[in-house]
Amino acid sequence: MNGPGIVSLPLEFPITEKVESSSQDEKTVQQLTDAFGPPLYRNEKNSPSRLNERFWSEILAVERIMIFERDERQFYHYNPTNGLYEPLTAQVLKVRLSDLIREADAKWAGCHGIATLDTERARAAIVELTRGVVEKRDFFLNRPWAIHCQNAMLALEEGQIKPKPFSPHFRSRNQLSVAYEQKATCPRFCKDLLEPAVSAEDILLIQKMFGLIVLGVNRPQRIYLLQGAPNTGKTTLGRLITVLIGRWNYSELRTEHLNERFETSRALGKTLLFGPDVKAHFLQSQGAHKLKSMVGGDPMDAERKNSNTSFPFPGDLNVLITSNSRLLVRLEGDIGAWQRRLTIIEFFGQGPAKRIDGFHEILLQQEGSGILNWALAGLLKYEHDHQIKGDIVLSDNQKTRVTGLLSESDGLRTFLETELVLTKDASLTEDEITIAFAKYARTKQWRLLKASVIHSQLQDLMMELHCMSRSHDLKREGTDKNGEPKIQTFRGYHGVRLRRADEEDPDL
Repeated sequence: MNGPGIVSLPLEFPITEKVESSSQDEKTVQQLTDAFGPPLYRNEKNSPSRLNERFWSEILAVERIMIFERDERQFYHYNPTNGLYEPLTAQVLKVRLSDLIREADAKWAGCHGIATLDTERARAAIVELTRGVVEKRDFFLNRPWAIHCQNAMLALEEGQIKPKPFSPHFRSRNQLSVAYEQKATCPRFCKDLLEPAVSAEDILLIQKMFGLIVLGVNRPQRIYLLQGAPNTGKTTLGRLITVLIGRWNYSELRTEHLNERFETSRALGKTLLFGPDVKAHFLQSQGAHKLKSMVGGDPMDAERKNSNTSFPFPGDLNVLITSNSRLLVRLEGDIGAWQRRLTIIEFFGQGPAKRIDGFHEILLQQEGSGILNWALAGLLKYEHDHQIKGDIVLSDNQKTRVTGLLSESDGLRTFLETELVLTKDASLTEDEITIAFAKYARTKQWRLLKASVIHSQLQDLMMELHCMSRSHDLKREGTDKNGEPKIQTFRGYHGVRLRRADEEDPDL
């Protein structure tokens, strides 16, 4: 799992490698025999009759650091050479078990002929029992806060970052693609990518964001939105982050599928959801509201295909979105939660003067360890924020962006509250309300919503604000296909009209 920017660095500690023995020593075999019985049982003719399943399950468990995650229904074994808990299939365990049984036939006292019992049925039963022997639940939850580099663990302890050797204690399955090098820097990353494109206060915010993303835990429970003009470096920055943390540690964010049954399980074992260059309606899809839970620490359930069981899913994922459009949010009346979650970084300047193919890869190759150090400094700055406020500290400009976006996103509600007048002898069709709102939005310099989006939100808002249900019998004059006058029927609302220009604005 090697990545760009790896630097070999002698640290202040040795990283020891444990080489798994190809055979079991006599002491271990005797201890397991004393505890669980002999490796096999024989019949009255002294021929091998069946394996002692518990003995062989314990043999598999004792020869390596291994767990079976109950809710995920997945074996993991600890690899001391890289410090990772790596997935382990039942098939690999069966092969290892077969090797051990045949080794016992050749070398262990009292096990002659045991190889005849090496069958698929016997191996499957032993592996199934091994699940119970090494079963753990919530094993990867509440792990020590540590950043897993290519050559060390960087533990976050008491507001400091301390290099430590690989250890199963960290319960990590998320290794970065770069190594830790204490004195590495990243001048090109700062000068060529960040400084021409964003303000100084946003560079500071990006640095804190980087630190939290490499940590792998969304402590401030934020959704980061990079928006602005094309070719300003947003996507390059997003891709750089995904390569820095390792492509194996992120999943594509697909809000249009978040309401589907199996979508959340795609994020299992990941630390980042990334939505690159998303469309303008990305946060207005039906499933967008789930993002609040996925970053907000809420307990969730995930379910895999071909499985009837669900497993708990912690909502501590980092979320990063890049877009050339000004995104609006499907608020559903929960403006406060989105106010707490959204963090907007505006790219208003210029990207690199000359387009460079794979610029993010080049930066990681040349300055990967330096960018990591820059991110570590950002993590410590967030720690300072957390001590003061318990959250990431934002400037007034950064807060105003979010407030403006949410006000615009809630524009239809504002329009329906201020521009409609309740009266008995009047009615408005859906299209009449839509056209009037489009004109209102233009005066506010808001981005216009699609008519279908307006129609989908209108019914709920009219009921919530004015206790009105939609009717299907509004009469309007129209023409038929021959141009002759004809009364047509439309959907809309009785008992409401538009406020006239000479009427007082309710807000005033």
